[in-house]
Amino acid sequence: MVHREQNGSQMEDADARFSTDGSVVTGDDEWLDAVMLEDDDLDAEVLSRLLESAWHGRVRLTRFVELGELEDGVAGLDPAVIFVDLSLPDESGIEVVRRAVRCAGGAAVVVLTGSVEPSIPVLALETGAQDYLTKGSFSVDVLARTLRYAIARAGADREIRRIACDLSALNSELDQYAGIVAHDLRAPIRTARLFADRMIAATREGQDASAMAEALDASLERSEMIISRLLQLATLRDDAIEPVDETLATIVHDIRVDLLADIQANGVNLRCVVDGPIRADRVLVRELLRNLVQNSIKYRSPRRDPEVLVSTTADRYHTELTVSDNGVGMDAEHHERVFRLFERLETHSESPGYGFGLAFCRRIVQLHGGSIRVGDNLGGPGTTVTVVLPTG
Repeated sequence: MVHREQNGSQMEDADARFSTDGSVVTGDDEWLDAVMLEDDDLDAEVLSRLLESAWHGRVRLTRFVELGELEDGVAGLDPAVIFVDLSLPDESGIEVVRRAVRCAGGAAVVVLTGSVEPSIPVLALETGAQDYLTKGSFSVDVLARTLRYAIARAGADREIRRIACDLSALNSELDQYAGIVAHDLRAPIRTARLFADRMIAATREGQDASAMAEALDASLERSEMIISRLLQLATLRDDAIEPVDETLATIVHDIRVDLLADIQANGVNLRCVVDGPIRADRVLVRELLRNLVQNSIKYRSPRRDPEVLVSTTADRYHTELTVSDNGVGMDAEHHERVFRLFERLETHSESPGYGFGLAFCRRIVQLHGGSIRVGDNLGGPGTTVTVVLPTG
C-alpha cells in the first residue's frame, strides 16, 4: 500500500537552512521529498506530523508499508531522505537497512527503531544509514537536526563515491600506461641497444655499420613515436575542450588536404556524402576524423578501389558522425577490442602502426561527452565507425 501526500511542487533545492535553535527555515519554494517505510499507522502519523512541523509544512511524503514496495517504487520518486522502520511484515532487523540503502540511490537513510539497544544503531550506521531516531523519544528540533545532518552526509557520501569512481578510472589508465612502458616501450629500447652494441663492434673491426645505423635509427624513431602519443593521451583533459560550430564538409576538406599524398598514392575516393553542423573542439575533431580516415586508408582492400564516406545526422540532443569504408573489415568479436592501446589485430599485422589510433579517438570522444563504436559497413564489405556527440 502506498499513501501519497501532495503539498505542492517538486522541491527545487534539497539544501535546508536552519535557525540557531536547529529548526528548519525554508523559503517559499523549498520542499522536502521524503519516503517513509513504516507499517504501523500510529507511528507513521506521529512522524508525518513531526515532519510537517520540522519543515514548516512543506513536505511531500510517500509511505510504503513493506520493504518490497519500497524497492519497487522508490526509483521514480528521487527523495532526499528515506525513513526506515526495522520491523516490517516482509523483513526485519539490519537486513531492512541493507536493502533500503541498496535501493536508496543518493537519498539519506534514517533508521526508525523502538529499541534502546546501542548495538542496533551502530550496525545500522555501519550498513550505510546516515542517522537513526528512537521512536517516541525525539522532538521536532531533534528531527530537524537529524534531517540537516543526514542529508548533508548523504551528499558527502555521493561526492566521495564520485571521487572514488574517478580515481578508479584514473588508476586503471595509470596501470595501462605502466603496462605499456613495461612491455611495448622496452622492446624498441632493447632493440636499439642491441644495434648500438653491434655498431660498436663493427666499427672496431673496421666493418661497414651503415645498415645497423639505419636499424638503430628506426628503433629510436619508434620509441619517440610511442612516447609522443602516450603524452598526447595523458595530457588530453576535458577542461581544454573548446567546442565551436563547423560544417562536416569543411572538416573533411581540411583532412583531404592533410592526407592528400596518401589519398592520391592509393587512389582513395574520400567524400562527405551528408553534410551538417558539428559542435566540437576545432583541433580535436580534426584529429578524430583524420585518424578514422587514415585507418580506412591503411586497411583498404587490394580487391577494390578504396572508398571512404563521411556523413552526419543530428536531432535536438545528439549529432551522429559516421565514417564508412569498403576495406578489409573485421570480425564482430574485435569491434570493442580495437579501442585498447597497442591493440593490433593479427589480420592487420602487416599494416604499419602502433595501435594508438582508435584509443586516441575514443579519448577525444569521451572528453566531448560522446560515444564511439565500430560495426560492419551495412552498404557492403568494410567497416563503419559511428561517433555520437552532444548537439549542444
